[in-house]
Amino acid sequence: MEELGVEPSSPSIFEIILGWFTPTVLFLILNLVIGTIVLTSKAMHRHHTAAAAAGSDDRPKLARTSSAFVLERLRSLGLYRLRSGEIPLETSDPPPIPSSEAEEIEETVQEDEAMRKSSCEKTAVVRRAASVRREEKEVEEEMEVDARADDFINRFRHQLRLQRLESLTQYKDMLNRGK
Repeated sequence: MEELGVEPSSPSIFEIILGWFTPTVLFLILNLVIGTIVLTSKAMHRHHTAAAAAGSDDRPKLARTSSAFVLERLRSLGLYRLRSGEIPLETSDPPPIPSSEAEEIEETVQEDEAMRKSSCEKTAVVRRAASVRREEKEVEEEMEVDARADDFINRFRHQLRLQRLESLTQYKDMLNRGK
């Protein structure tokens, strides 16, 4: 037939399949799949609730472990064996210091400690004074914030009263126009 220039009247399989993929058919297939899923899940749920009521459960139970057990297993790996203070240092002993140098070092250390103590006392006094000033400022700021909040609340209440009065006058005017 093709030799005579006449095309075959039967469509190909590809054209048949494409003809079925219309939005309506796809919508119906999708709804059929969703409905099947819903029905099977409800049936499974009924089966499990009936089995639970009967006391027989086919599902395997999950074993739960406590977090303490997990932590103990992590510790057993030896990750925490060497803490910062427990690191063994393999160093040789320092050479002995002559007695004259040792006395000078000891005097210097004592002077440093005395200076640190006096500076610590001075800084403590300064810190106390600064903390008292900060506390006073904080109290003043809190009082100022409270005053601002009170002003805001009062203004807000006043605005609500004005709006209520305005609403009432508009309502009365509307009623008077209707008469």
